[in-house]
Amino acid sequence: MFAGIMMLNSQRPITSEHKKALSHNLSRQPNEEITELDLEQAYMVRAKVGALTSYDGVLNNKPGSVSLIAGEPLGPAGNVSADHELIHEDLTHGSYTKIGSCRGVFCGASYQNEGEKQILQLFSDKLGVRPLYYWCNEEMVVFATALRVLEALPFVPKVRDDTGVAETIAFGYPLAERTQYLGINVLREAEIANFSSSGNSKTCYWHWDQVPTQEMSNTDAAKKAYEVFTDAINIRRHGDEKVGAFLSGGMDSRAIVAVLNASGASVQSINFSPDGSQDQALARAYAEQTGIPFLSAPRALNPKDGFRLALTRFVRDCIDRGDIKAERPNSFWSGDGGSVGLGNVHLDDKLLAILRSGDRRSAIQHFFRINRIGFPYRLLKPKSRDTVAERLYSGIENELNRHECADPAQAMFLFLMTNDQRRHLYDVYEDLDLHRLEYQLPFFDSKFMELICGLSVDYRNNHRFYTDWLSVFPASTRMVPWQTYPGHVECPLPTPDNLTYQWDPTPTQNLTAKVFSRISSGFEALGLALDPADLGPVGRSRLLALAGVQLLGIEDYSYAVRAASLYRLG
Repeated sequence: MFAGIMMLNSQRPITSEHKKALSHNLSRQPNEEITELDLEQAYMVRAKVGALTSYDGVLNNKPGSVSLIAGEPLGPAGNVSADHELIHEDLTHGSYTKIGSCRGVFCGASYQNEGEKQILQLFSDKLGVRPLYYWCNEEMVVFATALRVLEALPFVPKVRDDTGVAETIAFGYPLAERTQYLGINVLREAEIANFSSSGNSKTCYWHWDQVPTQEMSNTDAAKKAYEVFTDAINIRRHGDEKVGAFLSGGMDSRAIVAVLNASGASVQSINFSPDGSQDQALARAYAEQTGIPFLSAPRALNPKDGFRLALTRFVRDCIDRGDIKAERPNSFWSGDGGSVGLGNVHLDDKLLAILRSGDRRSAIQHFFRINRIGFPYRLLKPKSRDTVAERLYSGIENELNRHECADPAQAMFLFLMTNDQRRHLYDVYEDLDLHRLEYQLPFFDSKFMELICGLSVDYRNNHRFYTDWLSVFPASTRMVPWQTYPGHVECPLPTPDNLTYQWDPTPTQNLTAKVFSRISSGFEALGLALDPADLGPVGRSRLLALAGVQLLGIEDYSYAVRAASLYRLG
């Protein structure tokens, strides 16, 4: 974790208040050891989690200059510190061959003092999986690896970005570089943001739409993908003999555990699924069939604080109790990125055909339909509804236009990878100071993803390629059934009866829980309606009506209440 500030105006010093605010808000751990780097026109703070590596992430190889890095670049040098030096050299010389060959998940900030000119360069990994937020005006640039740090700084203005909020409500995340605040942005994929007194600029050092098509048979593609995926796991494993890994009933985590097991690692698996679910039962069956230790903690269908937070608490408890017998217990293997990256989840064959016809508006409408993307428009003032709807369409359209793909259907896949998947783990990194967990993410390995991007998007659709890929794994991988997505290639093995399916309609709550939930949501809506804070396009009269409906238990509009709460920032 790190944060910092650089003055663009040499006449303005960094005040002690600025420094104190940055240092105080970097971590919420009361005894966190903070490294301070106080330079002429810049001030940076760093806290070391140490889950991935012992390297402190600080490079001081020139007086008055410093570079920080978080995560693992997995570059040509073979270790984090040496890769950090290579990346810094790239940035210094404006040549991006070294950073372009990095396969890992990382971000960083490099400050160089060139006498009368100071330069700050912020950089991200090829998919932008590890976030780095920034805000700047004419006088300063402020940056941090967690949005909460910038939210806490009194000298960084927090003004609601209505487009970012609307996108968060509809998609679960803002698109592009946006956050929910105007002027506070996050680095995009493979981006280098340059700041100096002479001006600011951005550079993209890698272009996913320029990945060439792979000319190989389906069999060869599956074998090559297995080879590269195995390598992606081995370079992250660093020879660890004991590792901890998530294991669900699906394909992604099983693929990772299968390769780890075949590579000779002793795997401690963890499952966090509801009792009686396919996700839990099939994971346990696979662990028993392969002789892998299995820990399971049944969870509620919809944890109060969200799935990610509940999951990290469970893993943290397991580690603290000593249940995870691993050399790096805080470094956990996760299948994030697999289903979208290899299985083309959120796409279907009809969508690909519409994209190829050139009718992007219809393609976006179909994308909304198949993914059940909606928005509580009735909550808004009538004059704002069309504006919000247009923002949602334009946001996706602008993202599709960024990708100049030879196959127009590939653009929607890249939209998902550089938005949905890029933001997939932002909540994990936001609370890194508290849970101290780092995920090993081989599905986000850039060399592996480059190979996948070169395959036909039609072949990848509906898990067609994924199923062929699984056929080259050790036979034990396919001896137990796995959970599959609706409408995608089905598992050839029969699934045991009487198990709940992840994509079945959510079971009805008992009457007491339902009434309590609606009443709580009603009071929240009432509080929002009576709060003088600006709610943007949300109509207060409609919010009051919504409160009444909730309190009377007539209908459940809690999703609309949650949407209204996002418009109230601060």
